[in-house]
Amino acid sequence: MKLEFHPTFASSQFDSLPLDAWIDFKRLRKGLSTRSNASSLQPKQIQRVLNIGTCFYCHNWSDSQSLNIFITDYRRKMSSKCLQLDMK
Repeated sequence: MKLEFHPTFASSQFDSLPLDAWIDFKRLRKGLSTRSNASSLQPKQIQRVLNIGTCFYCHNWSDSQSLNIFITDYRRKMSSKCLQLDMK
């Protein structure tokens, strides 16, 4: 699955990212963060966060049973039908 982002808002004067953007996938900024006590995410960490979001294409996010799967190791319960991102 290929993930595409289409911004709704204009770019910020501070980092030139659209105001509704999370990060710049084309140019990861190592060592930068919005908080002084945090670090930037590595590409594998970003992929894990985004992969969880793909679950909600098929599963109801308001169903507590769907959300409970994230308390455990959700990857063990994934089927071959589950969407996965290719971040290469």
